[in-house]
Amino acid sequence: MRSWELFRCLNPFREPDGAVPVFVREATYLPPWRVALRLMNQDAVPALTVVALVQLLILLRAPLPLATRCLVGGLLLLTMILASVMTWSVLLGLALGPTIVRERERATWDTLRTTPFDTATLVLSKARGALWSLRVVILLARGAILLAALVAALLSLSLIEHTHWPFLSDLSPYGMCGVGLLVMSAGSILYLLDRAQQFTLMATAALAVSAGARTVRVAVPGANAAAFAFWLLDAGLAAVVLALQPVPAATLQERLITLALLGPIPAYLAELSLGWAVLAVTFTLALREAVIALVWRWTLRAASA
Repeated sequence: MRSWELFRCLNPFREPDGAVPVFVREATYLPPWRVALRLMNQDAVPALTVVALVQLLILLRAPLPLATRCLVGGLLLLTMILASVMTWSVLLGLALGPTIVRERERATWDTLRTTPFDTATLVLSKARGALWSLRVVILLARGAILLAALVAALLSLSLIEHTHWPFLSDLSPYGMCGVGLLVMSAGSILYLLDRAQQFTLMATAALAVSAGARTVRVAVPGANAAAFAFWLLDAGLAAVVLALQPVPAATLQERLITLALLGPIPAYLAELSLGWAVLAVTFTLALREAVIALVWRWTLRAASA
């Protein structure tokens, strides 16, 4: 199964298909850590309201330059944290870690497998039901990622600066504007694809731990560690690719922040020329696709054992 198909099947807002009773059963199950997540979801809107009020007070009471910096900095930090896939390692571990192993502990997994649904449908239905408890956080993250896509679009304009474009000198101002819009659109689309694929990789890793573990106590921290490890390997690979580019210390710090919060694609678009950026993006997406397929096959094999 391809990563995009997995991402669509993991979407908790998608109309449930296949094993609908399994989805409903998982969505209504509330173990202790899921209760905490539900409370976090319920408190998300009030917490964001408090943050907005604090920012508004700073804007009204503080000197204008300080107020502007605090307002913009606070909103940008909140947006980047929500948009960063790194922050999802704990949430994915808590939500997806127990999904399969809990059924094994209760000796009900073999019973579920006697239903007309295949193993892949059962696993994805349970995963989608488990992610239903995170629906408020997922909605907030979607909005943050769309805002971050604008940042990625702006960073992609660096391709024009880092690449020799002979035909640009012959273009009119309207033509230059059109080229810039095309580059920005391509950068934002690649960023959204990158975020979806990286999220799918981390979720699949958490499901793999749940399928292979024997107890929930082992599965939950193991799923957290697996999700974070795959994010770290992904970011580390991008860091190695970018390390071939000589940069001063200040730029190196900015690069690490970009990799941690936005992922490898914006870093490639901001620092590499067009040819190298295309090569790095293609290599990253293809390698991640192969890893997702490998981990998913192992998950199904472990779930069928």
